[in-house]
Amino acid sequence: GRIADHADFCQEYDRLAEAMNGTPRCRDWEVEAEVTVTVRVTYSTSATTEDDADENAREGIDFDDVLAAYRANGHESFDVEIVSTERA
Repeated sequence: GRIADHADFCQEYDRLAEAMNGTPRCRDWEVEAEVTVTVRVTYSTSATTEDDADENAREGIDFDDVLAAYRANGHESFDVEIVSTERA
């Protein structure tokens, strides 16, 4: 596999290895992913209505609040969606 890499003979080596049930080459990859994390954050605010309190929280919760909640309670869940994969 290393010789095939060095001699730019990779495709042929991969084809032969697959045809003969040989060991495929291990290569480096760059994988870009979008990760969505769900964290429960408690936000204290003063407001006259529930809707106003909700709006205050939407505008007031920042990255530091989310990070503090994550560190204090751990994450609830997370999803990983692969955006792209390229050979390094």
